[in-house]
Amino acid sequence: MEFISRDLSVYVDATLGWELNGYDALKEVWAQHMPTWGEGRSYPTRILGEVNGGTGSVMLEFTDTPELFGGDMRVLGAVDVVDGKITRWADYWDSAAYDGKRFEKIKRTPVDPPLALRSKPAATSARIRDVASKFVEMVSGGNTEGAATLFSYDGVFEDLSLNMRIVGLPAINRYLARVNHKSPFGSGVKLGHVVGGDAGGGFEWASSSSPVRTGAVSLSINTEGKITRASIVYDSRNLSATSRSELAALTLEPLQ
Repeated sequence: MEFISRDLSVYVDATLGWELNGYDALKEVWAQHMPTWGEGRSYPTRILGEVNGGTGSVMLEFTDTPELFGGDMRVLGAVDVVDGKITRWADYWDSAAYDGKRFEKIKRTPVDPPLALRSKPAATSARIRDVASKFVEMVSGGNTEGAATLFSYDGVFEDLSLNMRIVGLPAINRYLARVNHKSPFGSGVKLGHVVGGDAGGGFEWASSSSPVRTGAVSLSINTEGKITRASIVYDSRNLSATSRSELAALTLEPLQ
C-alpha cells in the first residue's frame, strides 16, 4: 500500500464491477486476497505514459498468472499518479476464458454510468488527449477512414478480446470499416478517462449501443504523432455467441 495515495479516489475492476472507493476499502480487499496468492505473479508487459515530478498518468499492460485470481488475465490498467502516489486505478480485461461459475459468484452489478465517464481528468499531455479524442470521434461517427489515417503506415491494431492483430494502415482502414457497426468499440462509442503522454498512453471508453458497456485502449505514438499500436480490450462475455462469432469472422479479409 506504500504506492497508494491516502487520497485514493477509486480502484475499479470494470470487468467484475468492483468499485472500491478510498484507501481503506482497497486495503481491506487486498488484505483478504493477497495471502491466497502463493506463487502467483503480476507483472507489466508495457507501460505507456509519463510521470514528471511525481505527477502524471499511464496505461499499464500487465499479466496476472492463474495462481492469483484463478485464470490467466491480460489486463489494461489506467493509472493516475499525484505526488508520487497512485490516486486512481481502473482495470479492464476479457473474462471469456475465465471459469464461468466462479465469475458469476464474484462479479458485482456495475455502477451506472461507468467510471470512465465520471472521473476527474488525469494529468496528461495535450498530444495524447488530441489523438484519443480524434480517434474516438471518428470511430463513433463512422468515419473509419479518418480513424485509420491516425495510424502510421506500419501501425498495428489489436483486439485483445478477440486475440487478433491487424497490421498496416490499409488493412486497419478496411477492418475498421467492416466492424464499425458490430464492435463494442465502434459506432456511438464515447471517450472516457484519458491517460498518458506524448509517446503513448490510452483511454477508457463507454458505449450505450452495445451490451458491452465499457472498455479500454492503449496507444503507442511516434514522434510524428501517429499511432504505431492500438490495443483494445473489453469483456466479450457480455456479447451473444452470435456476435462473438460475427466479430471473429470479420477479422478475415474478404477475397478480392
